[in-house]
Amino acid sequence: MEMDLKVILSIVGSLFAAYFWLYNNTKTNLQQSLYRKDKIKLIEAHTFEEKYKTNLQGLISWIDNIYDNSTLIQNYSRHVTLALLYSFMVFILFWVLGSEGKVGTLEVMGNITAEVKIKIFIVFTLYILFIYFFYNKANDLINYLIKKLPERSQKSNIIRNIITLLGVVGVVVVGGVVGGVVVLGGEVVAVVAVGGVGGVGVVVLGVVVLGGEKNSLKNILQKTLIVFLIWFSITLIYSSFSEALNVASIITLISLPTIFSLKKFGLGLNLIFLGLMLLAVTLYNSDLNTNSYISILFLIILPLTNSLLDYISLKISKYMAEQIMSDNSILTVLLHLLADIIIAIIFLLALALFLHFSIEILNIFIDEPIPMKAMLIATWHDPFSIENGWITFMLLSTLIPTIIHLVLALGALFIAIMPSTKSLENLKRYNKGQEALLESAAHYFTRIAFLQTFFSFVILALLSLPFWYEKL
Repeated sequence: MEMDLKVILSIVGSLFAAYFWLYNNTKTNLQQSLYRKDKIKLIEAHTFEEKYKTNLQGLISWIDNIYDNSTLIQNYSRHVTLALLYSFMVFILFWVLGSEGKVGTLEVMGNITAEVKIKIFIVFTLYILFIYFFYNKANDLINYLIKKLPERSQKSNIIRNIITLLGVVGVVVVGGVVGGVVVLGGEVVAVVAVGGVGGVGVVVLGVVVLGGEKNSLKNILQKTLIVFLIWFSITLIYSSFSEALNVASIITLISLPTIFSLKKFGLGLNLIFLGLMLLAVTLYNSDLNTNSYISILFLIILPLTNSLLDYISLKISKYMAEQIMSDNSILTVLLHLLADIIIAIIFLLALALFLHFSIEILNIFIDEPIPMKAMLIATWHDPFSIENGWITFMLLSTLIPTIIHLVLALGALFIAIMPSTKSLENLKRYNKGQEALLESAAHYFTRIAFLQTFFSFVILALLSLPFWYEKL
């Protein structure tokens, strides 16, 4: 305790010393004519405030660009897609690099050899490149095929959508066949083919009966791609299932989300239903082990929950940023940002509680309980190792909205300490002299330099926190 007090007093003393050194240095610089005129002009013109508001408007526009669809469900579908893509890519990367296939203290699909892991990674990368090519060239290909049809058929939206959806589902089936051969061997080809044919039939039926003329190619491709990624994950997890269940799973994953997207239900809500369905099937399947439960939890259930909390948090951030743009009251701005940060912390705690209770519930149904405490301790001691990096990056993704909140708060803090126009006018009106104006300017720019120094110390302290923990 005595040592801690000495450390605290040393830090406080160093900060005070830094402040007075910065103040005297700034005041000396302000005596120089060109420097003084430049800095006082910045204060009087409120340049910093204008730059802050410009960046704030840029943030609002950035959020609008991410969620540029018209309906709430479509916006959330976009967010779910990003969340699942992120979690899947991070999982694949650390799983391939991990020699023992461990995540935390548990072995996840560790029976797959390193050679097969590398094949999976190569196939997955090539398939993403293939998707990118299809994404950019598909319209040209579809237009070429349509021109080969009779003139009356060329004007039919239904015909165009049928060709589009057949192409998209074809891409999914090709990827499934190639991935299945690499992962599970040639016997899975028949399973994927049957699932693909079933998916195509249901999709075409959905187009003809329900209509899909308002769906763009990019929308459909985006949703179908994420369906393939989920199917690919589940194929790895459920590799011990019977052939019939594999066929049913593939047909469901390919066809149902596509039909729901045609009726504007959105992929987001359908994926929540899909995650719950998989969890229910998993709980009553005796063939699966602890690794499968963990994979489903981290690849599907947790990303879906995380995406919902992040989506709400970003929407609140946008609302409060808009409030800041319309309200010039510093007190109101700081209160808004304080509320925003509190909400972000609440959501982060909510995710942690959800993860905890999810594992506790799963432990009721499985023979070998998930050692949550051991996983967290291992991750804390070595957060960026091959075994623990997956968990670390999954949790860090939750902090992205929080980082946005903190950037807003720091920006408002710099604006809050700026001398007001009224105070500068009073200095001139009552002829307080150039020295008083210099004092005000020196205090302001000293505070900026001091805050920069202080937050640099804070950021360095946070980055070195894991190393401190090891010493403690």
